[in-house]
Amino acid sequence: MDERDREVSLGCRSIAAEFDASFDSSKRHRFPQDDSLPCTPSRSMVPCLRKVLNRQRMATDQKFNTIRKGLLEFLLLKIVATDKVYVADMLARLSDTDFATQEGTLYPLLSKMRREDLLSYDWQESDAGPPRKYYKLTAAGKKQLAEFNDYWKSLNTLVNQLGR
Repeated sequence: MDERDREVSLGCRSIAAEFDASFDSSKRHRFPQDDSLPCTPSRSMVPCLRKVLNRQRMATDQKFNTIRKGLLEFLLLKIVATDKVYVADMLARLSDTDFATQEGTLYPLLSKMRREDLLSYDWQESDAGPPRKYYKLTAAGKKQLAEFNDYWKSLNTLVNQLGR
């Protein structure tokens, strides 16, 4: 067992002790175990530290999902503002970020933005298959993006001021 595995195992036992102290011993508490991890299970079968940390990260991610969903529309406005953009290009730009999404999310949002006259599109022939829709900002989309940029700056200022 290397040093990192020893630290993880010690962390597991520490967390196990905390969980054990908080549980009603008259009830049976079982948590999933991963035999590949170097953890010593306690009497309550508490998950390994890695699993606990992963659950905490997932809970944090869920808290920010609403924020991410709300910001996705404005990120699309920023992406489309750079040039005419094809959906695959949008997905690629978002793929390495916290805003990575799928076509099933993107197309309905683009349709909504088009109905709100924030975006328009042009069909362009493609060398690799059928014609493609390339999206661009409308005047209303440019105005919305400018308003968002102003709001974002004021929001950042507010957060920074409150944090002092």
